[in-house]
Amino acid sequence: GDNHYASFEEAVAAAQSGDEIKILVAGQYSVPTGKNLTITGAVDGVEFSNIGAHGMAGASVTFNNVTFNYAANSTYKGLQHSGNLVYNNCTFNGQVFLYGQSDSFNKCTFNQNSADAYNVWTYSSKKVDFNECTFNCAGKSVLIYRETDAEARVINVKDCAFIASAPVTGKAAIEIDTSLMTNENAVT
Repeated sequence: GDNHYASFEEAVAAAQSGDEIKILVAGQYSVPTGKNLTITGAVDGVEFSNIGAHGMAGASVTFNNVTFNYAANSTYKGLQHSGNLVYNNCTFNGQVFLYGQSDSFNKCTFNQNSADAYNVWTYSSKKVDFNECTFNCAGKSVLIYRETDAEARVINVKDCAFIASAPVTGKAAIEIDTSLMTNENAVT
């Protein structure tokens, strides 16, 4: 509604499941846990940084117009134990791991300039959609990978641009690694 809060934390505490929180001041914020929300950056410069391995307690969240800052070469960092996550017009800096029941990226930009890292590991997300996204990388962007189980994963990539600053020997923009999956139909 038209309620205003002095801090993002106060707005999250007061929010009910399904509410939208509009952030009106640029700055660094912490990703909330456990509530189904829509979070919108109403101004440029709304950032979630130093996220680490952040537990979501099953929450489904839509993020609009915000930036996520992950470390360049960190592993297993992302929004863990999440429900359905939707990202619209968001920017991702560094390498992110996906853990949602589903993750949908719409008109997002991914920036990663290390030849030792990807933009995204789909990791344990069951369904991932990349729609009209831009991947800026040093030769490799998306790793479709799962360490255990034979449950199939669905990855959709539509109308995306992959812009590499350099090649990486033996790598591609999208790499599918099924070496640890037991089901030959593990990725569709």
